[in-house]
Amino acid sequence: MRDHGVFEPGDLSGLDFQNWLAQIDDAASDDVFFDYLGPKHATVLWEQSKTLIVTFEHHSDLSAYSSGVPIGWQLAQEKGWSHLCVVSERQDWFRDPHVIRHFDRLIDDGFLDQFDDVIFYGCYAGGYAAAAYSVSYPMATVIAINPQATLNPSIASWDKRFKHTRRQDFTTRFRYAQKCVKAPRMSLSFMTRTAPKMRCTRPYFRGTMLRICAAS
Repeated sequence: MRDHGVFEPGDLSGLDFQNWLAQIDDAASDDVFFDYLGPKHATVLWEQSKTLIVTFEHHSDLSAYSSGVPIGWQLAQEKGWSHLCVVSERQDWFRDPHVIRHFDRLIDDGFLDQFDDVIFYGCYAGGYAAAAYSVSYPMATVIAINPQATLNPSIASWDKRFKHTRRQDFTTRFRYAQKCVKAPRMSLSFMTRTAPKMRCTRPYFRGTMLRICAAS
């Protein structure tokens, strides 16, 4: 792996999901690898050092940024880290079977073991995914902002949000974010003033290895 590489996919702003993916695919190189995970998800791996940040991001959010570039790419460029971006077309908590099978392959292939440090990062639905999939590298650092622990109605019956998403299967692999977390370092941030229901999520994540930062 080379330190502080350069990945320049061009202007990604204003592109719909398929055109965004196509432009990333065209820009892939010896250090940048692109992979479709079914019709609604994809991964972009940028290898440049022994520290890897794994981010879970939604194209619908990226399209609101002026550059259309994932947060993880900006961190990777600044820090010289490797970056695995898991991107979805819309907010869906990354429960798609293609995503689940992808992380099972990463575990089976020992892919994450080649890195000295692995960081899982996400916000909201991406925060859920960061916590849930962090089990694939138990020594990882997890940074989750306003995450849900689960949308399984039998566990979080009080949470009436995201009705469409609650129909997805939260009972199979990587299902319950709090129980998946094996990381020795995990930081949660809850924006309690803007999202009061997140206060009800905090107890699910209580643990000896957990640091909670409640932001107002």
